[in-house]
Amino acid sequence: MGLDIGTTGCNSALFTADGELVSISYREYERAFYRPKPMYSEMDTKAIWADIAASIKLCLESGRVDPREISGLAVSSFGETVVPIDWDGKQAHPAIDWSDTRSESYKSQTKFLNREIGASTIFEITGYPLNHMPSIIKIL
Repeated sequence: MGLDIGTTGCNSALFTADGELVSISYREYERAFYRPKPMYSEMDTKAIWADIAASIKLCLESGRVDPREISGLAVSSFGETVVPIDWDGKQAHPAIDWSDTRSESYKSQTKFLNREIGASTIFEITGYPLNHMPSIIKIL
């Protein structure tokens, strides 16, 4: 089974061991995204999970496949999303998705760090260029 968990919905597909397509389904997220403030983009993870589960169920039903027959799972997604959790592993805040731009104010700090530490040094240490887009910086 393959899952493509995208920004607006989830594609689910079942294949035989030889790679032949058995069934495919798509479920658009119905109530997943909201913008509580300008520049914010947050997600209701429970709503998204319900839509992902519905896509999987539809794919299994349309392919007439028993879930116990699935021997592998591949998952892909676009962008990144941060789901802050508390010490008990429970969600502490709505998920913050890649399109959230609340960290625009960090651009000046990004420029400062790139200048003072060096963009190449930051990349050598992290494997990623320092910028304001990654979701994790949005919780600072």
